[in-house]
Amino acid sequence: MNQAEKYEQALRQNFRDLIPHLKDWGKKVDQTIADLVKDLVMEKRVQMSPDFRIKQEDSFIKKVTVTKKYNNPITDTSDKVATRIVLLTTNDVKEVSERLKAYASWNISHDKDWEKEIEKAPNSFGYQSAHFVVWPIEKASDELDVLALKCEIQVRTLLQHAYAEVSHDHVYKGPYKSDKAILRKLARSMALMESTDEYFGEIFEMIREPENPENELMKVLKELYKDLAPSVHVYEDQDMSDLFLPLYTDKPFPVEKLKNFVRRSPELVNWIQRSKLLLFTHPIVLMLAYLLNTDPDYLKDNWPSSHQQLEALHIGLGHSFADY
Repeated sequence: MNQAEKYEQALRQNFRDLIPHLKDWGKKVDQTIADLVKDLVMEKRVQMSPDFRIKQEDSFIKKVTVTKKYNNPITDTSDKVATRIVLLTTNDVKEVSERLKAYASWNISHDKDWEKEIEKAPNSFGYQSAHFVVWPIEKASDELDVLALKCEIQVRTLLQHAYAEVSHDHVYKGPYKSDKAILRKLARSMALMESTDEYFGEIFEMIREPENPENELMKVLKELYKDLAPSVHVYEDQDMSDLFLPLYTDKPFPVEKLKNFVRRSPELVNWIQRSKLLLFTHPIVLMLAYLLNTDPDYLKDNWPSSHQQLEALHIGLGHSFADY
């Protein structure tokens, strides 16, 4: 066995020995990211949750022996374990990036800043994702260098992810990377995606505007609910909000009247605490209770859920359902 073969075999064994540690660190990184973006998941801003992968052994060997040169392949490479989170807009990418950088329980380096990438290559949309590398602060053992556990995190939008899948995996790495016709079409798609990404960002900013009447109402409902039933676990699900909010959008009412109704109805807390229905753990139930008391026919005629849920709402709030 010559020197190159001995060197490669040693690298392979070192990599195999490291895999259990890489898996443990990958799981921890995924869980940390998931904890940091729980609120974004509730708001449907996370399109693909983190799910780490371990680099294939042959791919690692190719990278460190053929493609590039490393002084210490085990500690210098940063993608032996990698994960990504895919979001809706570039504003979401910025927000998640800041959260990752602010997290104090890991070491982090910002390998690729998408805003700086735009400045350096303004005609390149596909690589405008943010790339970070994280590794543990504390050693697990004297034998294991924490730098060997570097994990790459990609933070990108859904459009960036789609573009990267096509361009990186099928064009730039394939036999077509010099095909001018394909590259022209790719450039056109890049321009369309960048414009679409910008429009998406503007749309979601408009939706999230604090002055948006539905957002204002939900803010009030959450505050009222927490004051009314602080011991109840609040189910702040966006799908449930979206299901019932059109009852307000289509026929708005003064929010101050809803506040007064809740404050004058101490029995609400008993109904909420007694009920075992998921609906009663969501702040939107306060709006439904208000409509049931002030405009029951409108609520019945426009009820967006099942008849069974409407009946349960009546019974749970102490109303007769006989006439329905």
